[in-house]
Amino acid sequence: MTYSADIVIESETGQPIAIVEVIAVAYLDRAEAIGTRQNLVADYSLPRTPFLLLVSQDRGFLWSTWPDSPDADMPDLEFSMEPVVRRFAPEVAEGERLRGESLRLVVFQWLLHLTAPTSPNGAGDVPLRNTPFARAIQYGRVLIGAPV
Repeated sequence: MTYSADIVIESETGQPIAIVEVIAVAYLDRAEAIGTRQNLVADYSLPRTPFLLLVSQDRGFLWSTWPDSPDADMPDLEFSMEPVVRRFAPEVAEGERLRGESLRLVVFQWLLHLTAPTSPNGAGDVPLRNTPFARAIQYGRVLIGAPV
């Protein structure tokens, strides 16, 4: 079964580097993120990309291992998405919830920012900057709704 990810990041040669799922639930916690990841892997034949990223408006979870490895359930990184929303959707009032496509577009802008070869002013305030993930996706293509 082919899976259409919310966002896919490809290398310059067209190889998938990361599958990104945007989850529009309030206050996604680690247990929900782990369960969502397990369901994605069980229900679809996802390619073994170097990274899987699940994000909500509040939290983000990054994995660089797949479920057949011993520590695969725990994310490698868990981080706040508040700086992303504040930077890429400054018009969103505190306590306001983004929905569906609006949240996906904010995440898309953030990932485009991370793939840029040079860092614009304020680049240090976004999650995952200066991580192995950011280095792996630099110069990559960010695609919305791409099949993997």
